[in-house]
Amino acid sequence: MASEMIELLENDENTRIQLRNMTQGSALLEIAGAGELFHDERKEAWIRIREGEAMRSFAILGEGFRNWIMSRYQALSEKTILPAAVDRAARVLAARAMYHSPQYVLYNRGALRAKSGHEPAAGAPAEISNPAAQVAALPDPGLPELWLDLADGSGRAVRVGAQGWELVRQPPPLFRQYPHQQPLPVPVSGDIGELFAFLPEMPEWKQDLLLAWLTMAVYPFRPCPLLCLYGAQGAAKTTMARLLRELIDPSSADNFDFHLQFAHLPEILDHHALPVFDNVGALNKAQVNLLCRAVTGGSWSKRKLYSDSEDIVFRFRRPILLTALEIPSLAPDWLERCLLLPLDALSAGRRREEQELWAGFQAAHARLLGGLLDLVSRAMRAWPQARLPQLPRMADFTRWGTAVMLARNKPAEYFSGLLADNQMRQSQEIAGSDPFAEAVILYIQAAGKFQDSPAMLLHQLARRYGRKNRAWPRSPNWVTRRLAELQLVLADHGIQFRSLRGHSSRTVELIYAANADSADAANESVPHPSETAAAISPAAKELHDTIAELLRSLT
Repeated sequence: MASEMIELLENDENTRIQLRNMTQGSALLEIAGAGELFHDERKEAWIRIREGEAMRSFAILGEGFRNWIMSRYQALSEKTILPAAVDRAARVLAARAMYHSPQYVLYNRGALRAKSGHEPAAGAPAEISNPAAQVAALPDPGLPELWLDLADGSGRAVRVGAQGWELVRQPPPLFRQYPHQQPLPVPVSGDIGELFAFLPEMPEWKQDLLLAWLTMAVYPFRPCPLLCLYGAQGAAKTTMARLLRELIDPSSADNFDFHLQFAHLPEILDHHALPVFDNVGALNKAQVNLLCRAVTGGSWSKRKLYSDSEDIVFRFRRPILLTALEIPSLAPDWLERCLLLPLDALSAGRRREEQELWAGFQAAHARLLGGLLDLVSRAMRAWPQARLPQLPRMADFTRWGTAVMLARNKPAEYFSGLLADNQMRQSQEIAGSDPFAEAVILYIQAAGKFQDSPAMLLHQLARRYGRKNRAWPRSPNWVTRRLAELQLVLADHGIQFRSLRGHSSRTVELIYAANADSADAANESVPHPSETAAAISPAAKELHDTIAELLRSLT
């Protein structure tokens, strides 16, 4: 290996003299020649070099390798090297890596590999760091192993499987690293429940949802839903997001501004294992589409620098965390890929000075990471028993959450009910803050069924409820679009929506499943908001009264 060559050069004066007599290009190739060459799935050339017990990987045409080999040459030969010689040597090595060396798929922070047993990786001795987690192996659950890059300069990684986790000093070539990445501590056994001492106070059901998401974020073997922390000012959303990111993917880059940096979103998703976007406002269609692709998997390409015909392709599927004052979008495809977690404003007794908070977190970081990996491992063992009688929305996440709850000694059906309750809670909140959605729900639940033109629906709603605001459709053409956006919210309230196109016009069909048999009831049975004040939010009622008074004055 290169380390043996360098040790020989450092200790053998005759070899050092021989190095000085070589051309600079030959000397550079001699220094690097014992390293392991390979290329990645992006056709980028790499070299892997052992330095003592550490394994370091460099992109051959990158600045890091140039600096490393120049420093080694100057230390060994005591000569100044010409940059042109470094360029020529790097290109020779890159050609060897591309055409005469194996290809490996490289990952950012977390790598997934097919289960390979519990032998040490790549023939290197493994350091068992968590013997308490080593349990008798169940039949292979079919889940890939997780390799977590510590990014601490030593090349070490943690391998997590159904039998437990271990620290591996010299893992196989699995990772690409970026300058912003900060090291993770070497994990030790601990209790992940200790994490909630650093987060805003939340009930048990929120803690369970968060743990299910956090374990899937560190182990994204299936599409992981986007986590949206939303709530009033003073709910510590930003601090909570930073803590969660620091736990599994520490970075020198702060939380991102989604709207200012949207043009660079593909690079952010590619370079960060857990990208965090802070204070996100209303999302437009293009932003929603790209986030949806980021959750389920997508790709993006751009022209390679100094090239007219070559592209760089970024493929990404990421867990994403964002914070917002309000839910940023009601688009059905976006809501299907989200876990919405409301937060309440902190009470005065729960506020802490930031320096004290972060000092406590850093002291507990290794235990928290070890506890999280313990839970991931136990959930992997429970995966075969986490069977769902029916596949709900976010089926992969629901099954994984079920496995996490089984690992925490909770019933198999607990997580599905927890997720369903949270989705209904979200739908009620959305409907209560949207007068149009609230009007449609009240109207259809009372009438049982509506099948007519969008213009007629708008007329009936305006006649009975008289509500108009910025979210209210401005014309019949907008009614179908708004109903499509609210499709998931309506479904959670038992209302099925379809858009039917005839020969000359469009018809909307809304059916209340719980009242379908009485769908022919007269529309006059639909209640007026004054009769259902308890079901209408105070803000919506105030808006209704104001508009009704304005309409009376106009007539």
